[in-house]
Amino acid sequence: MNELLDQPLQLREWIADLGGIYNIRCNGVEEYNDSATGEKASQEPGCITYDSQGVPTMKEENCVKLLEAGFLPTSNRYLREKLKSVISKACEKVSDKMHISIAKSSTMICIADDLGILEEDQVSIQFGKPFLDEETGRYSSYIEGDVLVARVLGSFIFIL
Repeated sequence: MNELLDQPLQLREWIADLGGIYNIRCNGVEEYNDSATGEKASQEPGCITYDSQGVPTMKEENCVKLLEAGFLPTSNRYLREKLKSVISKACEKVSDKMHISIAKSSTMICIADDLGILEEDQVSIQFGKPFLDEETGRYSSYIEGDVLVARVLGSFIFIL
């Protein structure tokens, strides 16, 4: 990606492909987030929608216009910020597609056993609602036996 920052033609093509700009220009789009207001907007086929200051309302289109005008993200902070936003949006789409379901798995919040009730290598898992154990055909709200506990480093919980 860094090698594209000083190559405006390749960067322009990459952003256009990422945002589907050519398809949107030809076919329109029913709904997207307006980069100025954050509100839902639509774009008719054959049109580029601009705000009252003459800036394209789609972030990808805005980046393409700035690149076409000769600006580079390495020297223009405004373009760099818009490009960061475009890349973040693309990463979110990829991240959403990468969600892999694993049978008989769960995500949980763990707390330490400060009272010392559990022995070494023991965990206590209590589910909020019973689940169907496919092996026995019964509903249960706990697991008895061996479990695999793993930590997913990419998951963060923010408590405000």
